[in-house]
Amino acid sequence: MQSDYIKISQLLHDNQVDNSLAGIHGLVTGLLCTGNPEADPEDVGQLLQPPQIFPDLTRKLMLQLATSSQGQLSSLEYNFQPLLPPDESSLPERVVALAEWCDGFTVGFAAGYFLPESRLGAEVREILADFSQFAGMADSANDLSDQDEVDYMELVEYVRMAAIMVYQQVADIDSDTDDGGDGEKPGTDDIVPEAKFLH
Repeated sequence: MQSDYIKISQLLHDNQVDNSLAGIHGLVTGLLCTGNPEADPEDVGQLLQPPQIFPDLTRKLMLQLATSSQGQLSSLEYNFQPLLPPDESSLPERVVALAEWCDGFTVGFAAGYFLPESRLGAEVREILADFSQFAGMADSANDLSDQDEVDYMELVEYVRMAAIMVYQQVADIDSDTDDGGDGEKPGTDDIVPEAKFLH
């Protein structure tokens, strides 16, 4: 999806949507991970800062983005990818975008999840706390060097797998209320990175 990032970002800008595409995709993903069947463009627009009323073309784009993301999240091939700037972009730019993605996810999940927090497994709650922490990475993005590239890639992989796991576990809550989050789900404990820009 990286190849689409610049093109979609420009399309949003041309339609007076100046919010980060990474942040929007994180928000859409967060809404989908609550178990909602779709991320309504009106809901997405109202959760942005400042709130947006999308024109028809942008509404269609948001629907396509949500449909594509949900298909990837539910795929048994685990091929979901956060929508982030391409590798050719500077590392600070990519770190800021990842922080915006994580911030958008936490906003979307908080807005779309209506069940008691106790229904969430411990690992899901830990992931949500991690994402909240990652959202603060933008503050140290300008202090990065090329040596931090590996940390960034590991963090992207953690976020990718964590989003899939949240989607699978929360979507399963209603169909299997006895599942406490310990089923056959993709794990994340062994890939949590220790990135310098998280401290």
